Amino acid sequence: MRFGVSKQNYDATPLDQWYERRDGGVLVPVELLEVPNGKKGGSREQA
Repeated sequence: MRFGVSKQNYDATPLDQWYERRDGGVLVPVELLEVPNGKKGGSREQA
């Protein structure tokens, strides 16, 4: 789940915060990691 502020006056807009739902429905903040941009899968042979 992502939480963010869409409009805010007179101050810098904070970055969006992502949360993960854990046991009992508790939301815990998480840090997302950037995934390298590569081709999905491996090499495929052409028929």
